[in-house]
Amino acid sequence: VTALTHDINFLGDTAFVVGEYGVRLTTTGDNPQESFPIRQYDFYGGFVDGLDDDTVTCVEVRGDTVLFGSTNGFAYSTDRCQTFTIVRPNLDSLGADFVINHTYFNSLNFNDSTYGITGDFVPALGVRYPDTGAAHVWISGRPVTGGFQGRSVGKFNTPVLGNLVLDTITEDPLVTDTLNADTVAWAIRWQAVDTLDFAWNFEFVGDSVFSATNAGVKLDVGDATYASIIIPLVDDSTGEPLIDPGTAVLAVEAVDSLLWVGTDDGTVRLSLSGSLGNRLFMKVDSTSPADEVYAYPVPFRPLEGQTVDFHFIVEEDGYVTVEIYDFAMNLVARPIDRVFYPSGIYPNGFSQGLTWDGRNGRGDIVAVGIYYFKVEYESGEVHWGKLAVIP
Repeated sequence: VTALTHDINFLGDTAFVVGEYGVRLTTTGDNPQESFPIRQYDFYGGFVDGLDDDTVTCVEVRGDTVLFGSTNGFAYSTDRCQTFTIVRPNLDSLGADFVINHTYFNSLNFNDSTYGITGDFVPALGVRYPDTGAAHVWISGRPVTGGFQGRSVGKFNTPVLGNLVLDTITEDPLVTDTLNADTVAWAIRWQAVDTLDFAWNFEFVGDSVFSATNAGVKLDVGDATYASIIIPLVDDSTGEPLIDPGTAVLAVEAVDSLLWVGTDDGTVRLSLSGSLGNRLFMKVDSTSPADEVYAYPVPFRPLEGQTVDFHFIVEEDGYVTVEIYDFAMNLVARPIDRVFYPSGIYPNGFSQGLTWDGRNGRGDIVAVGIYYFKVEYESGEVHWGKLAVIP
């Protein structure tokens, strides 16, 4: 079979011939018919990649280093073709350069046998670049097959003296130097910062790390010892909560001197400099007719700590009563009993309006099912709405 040859080169008495059928060699000067596989294996001997199906276009030899170029990447060896590393081009602008198959167990720190990444499902990841030194990788972890929920930070280029450690990204041994007869390795080292709450995303301002967690906004400061605190989302003039404590925060982002915090109950603006007051922004439904009332979210889960809000419009200043009834029209709860409301739309963007936690008058969480609520105004006008409770 005739095959196109692209390049020839020599390593000692070995002649490499590369072309459409990969790499062939000879050590005797005869016709190079022996196939030479270019393959990469991991630290444990597992197959990673190979040029078996590639058209190899060139080969270059520089001392003990040999490089093979193909139509889909290149392979190089620094130990006279004993082992290879294969590099492929990323032709997908939205694709990852490489994928890390992360599990809770591969974040083991070999020198002290601790697990640094809390769980093996990662809902959020962020990179902080300090003024000096290597980057810090923040990871949120939740358990799937192992671990627990929490947040971790990984630091690159951390020297480890003693036993050989593995790079948790490439799983290659990373011995780079020798100092006083001790092995020095450089790897990413993981540290569990929080073993209680996971994060949906991260934001970095200087050495401050803001985490949008299931328990609120958490702040960590520094590069070594972390002491997470929950930032209260309160009105800085009155001290009243803008968002119920413990509400899950889904997003956090800093813009200039402002920190924007996103939740299901609205968006909170926090002033990092103190020049502006904290404020809650909520969507105001100004398009619904005055006689329309509704609850949201519907359905809702009080057993999981979820609450439900009520939308209603007060046309004239006056007292408002809201009552909850079950499917048999038995009174279940009266979340608000003759409370004065100025005219307006509620929620109005500055307050959450009326919230019900799904408990009856005795303090017990109500049963799963359909419920009705009644909004009664001082004028005697009454409007009805419907909601659903699910497990």
